[in-house]
Amino acid sequence: MSTSNNNNNINPTPKTKKKKRKKKNPFFVIMKSLIILVIIGGLVGSAGVYFYVQDVLKDIDPIDTSKIDDLLGENSIIYDSDGRVLEQIQNDGLRTIIRYEDMSKNLINAFVAVEDKTFWEHSGFNYVRLIGSVWQSVTTGKRIKGTSTITQQAARNLYLEETRSERTINRKIKEAYYSIQMENHLTKEQIIEAYLNKIYLGSGSNGVEAAAQTFFSKEAKDLDLVESAMLAGIPSLPPTYSPMINKRKVDVTADDYVLDDNDELYTLVYNSNCESRYQVVIKLMYNNGYISENEYNDAKSTDLKTKLNPNRTRNSEITSYFADMVKDDVIEDLMEQYGFTSEEAYNLLYTKGLQIYSTIDFDLQKTLESAYSDKNLTPYFGESTAAAVRELQKKYGLSVDGSVGKKTLAKMEEFGLIKASDFSLSNYRKGVEHEDVIILKKVLDKEGFLKFNDNFPKVTVFFNKNKDIISADKTTLLLYKYENLVNDNNQLILPKSDYRYDESGNLVLLKNKRLYFYPHYQDNKLANIQVVIKNMMKIVNLLREIQMVVII
Repeated sequence: MSTSNNNNNINPTPKTKKKKRKKKNPFFVIMKSLIILVIIGGLVGSAGVYFYVQDVLKDIDPIDTSKIDDLLGENSIIYDSDGRVLEQIQNDGLRTIIRYEDMSKNLINAFVAVEDKTFWEHSGFNYVRLIGSVWQSVTTGKRIKGTSTITQQAARNLYLEETRSERTINRKIKEAYYSIQMENHLTKEQIIEAYLNKIYLGSGSNGVEAAAQTFFSKEAKDLDLVESAMLAGIPSLPPTYSPMINKRKVDVTADDYVLDDNDELYTLVYNSNCESRYQVVIKLMYNNGYISENEYNDAKSTDLKTKLNPNRTRNSEITSYFADMVKDDVIEDLMEQYGFTSEEAYNLLYTKGLQIYSTIDFDLQKTLESAYSDKNLTPYFGESTAAAVRELQKKYGLSVDGSVGKKTLAKMEEFGLIKASDFSLSNYRKGVEHEDVIILKKVLDKEGFLKFNDNFPKVTVFFNKNKDIISADKTTLLLYKYENLVNDNNQLILPKSDYRYDESGNLVLLKNKRLYFYPHYQDNKLANIQVVIKNMMKIVNLLREIQMVVII
C-alpha cells in the first residue's frame, strides 16, 4: 500500500498532470522574450558601437593640448615709424589672443550662464541637458539641439573647424573624443580661455578681445556687466543678434540709430534685434546667481545702443599699397631667411600675431596721399580697376580675368559688398565707360583692392636675378643691392670684371663699373681721386622689421 502511494506521487497519470499545470499569461511571455532579445541586442549592439567608434577614430589626428594657441589665428600688426598701428592684417577677421585673467569676470559669467551653466562641474558633457533635449525631440518631433557644452564647442571650433557645420555621427564621435582629451589635460580656466579666444562674435570679430574692440573700443578685461551680456548673446546667431549692422546709405531710415556714418557707401546702425537675446542672458545670469537682483533690474533698463562705441580697426586715411608691399616682403623674408615654405610664411603672417615695425612716416604719407586722393572717381574701367578686380577674384576663389561678370557680381553681393540689381550691364571690363563703374570702384576701394588710380599711378620695380634694381627694358642697372657690394664685415666686394692688376702688380680699378671716380684738382694739378660706390639699396632682413628700400 505504501509502495503504491509513492508510485502515484512520483508518476502521476497524464490526466492528473494536466490538471495541475497553470496556464501562462501571454503578456509576461512576450515581455520575457523581449527582455532577453534586448539584452542580447544590447550586447551585440555595444560590440558593434565599439568597433564602429574604433573605426571612426583610427585615423584621427593626435592633439597636443599644450599648444592650443597654435590653433588660434592672431592678427599681425604693422606699425609706422612712430609705433602707431598702420594696419591689423586680417585673414578671416580680427583676433587678438588674451589670457583668462585678462577677461572680465562678468564676461566669463555671462557666457557660462547662457551657454553652459554646469560648465564648472561637468566633465565635458551635460547628461541631464542631453536627456532633456532628447525627450523634447521625441515629444515634439523637432531635432535635438542645445546640448553642446562649452568644452564640446571649444573642441569643435579648435579641432574640427572644417567639418563643424556637419551633423553626422562621425563628427559627433570625434567631437566627444576631443572633448574628453581637453577635460583630461586642461583646467576649466584653460578650456574657457580657448573657447572665448576662438568663438566668432560677428562684424568680423573672432574672440572676445577683438569683439570688445570692435563694439566698445575697449579691452575685454574692462567690459562691464551690460557689455559682457551683449557679447554673450551674439554666438547663437551672429547675423541676427549682433548689436550693430551695416546698411547701404539709401536704405537708412529716420528710425535707424546711426553709430557711424563716415563710410561713403554704408552706414553703421544699431540692431535692436540684440535686445531680446540680451534679456535672456541677464535673466540667466540672475537665475544662476552671478548677479544680484539690483544688478539685474539695472541691466534690464539699460539703453543698449548708448553702450556701443564702434572702433574702425583698419586705418582708412591712407591707401593700402604700402601695407601690401610690407606683407609681400615679410613673406619673402620669412622664406629666404628662415627657410619657411610659402604656405608656412603666409600662415605666420596672417595668424601668429607678428609685430611688424615699418619705416613709413604716417603723417607724411597721409599728407602725400591727400594730394592724390580720389574724390572724383571716373566711370572709366581702366587697368587700375581691372587689377583691383583680379585681387578680389583671387580672394573669393573666382576665375581671375579682371572683368566683372555675373559670377563676380553674385559673389560680391553674397558678401554684402553690393546689390547686383544696382548694376545695369551684364559685364564690365577694361575699356568700358559707364556710371556703374563708379559704384564698383567705391566698393573696390573700400575693400582695399583699388591700390592705385589715374592720379596715383602704379609704380613697378624690376629686379635682376641678384635682386639689383634694373630698368624696365632690363638693359640698365639702376640700383645695386647693398649686400651685393658690402659683406658682413663692411668690406667692399668687387667682382673680377671691375678690376685688374698691371704688370707691376698694382691694383687697377676700372671705370664704368660699380665705382665712380671723381678727380680733385688743386692749383690746376691733380691732388686726389675720390672713389664713390654707385647708388645702392639696402634691404633690412629682420623678422619683425620690414624690408625697406633705402637709397644710399
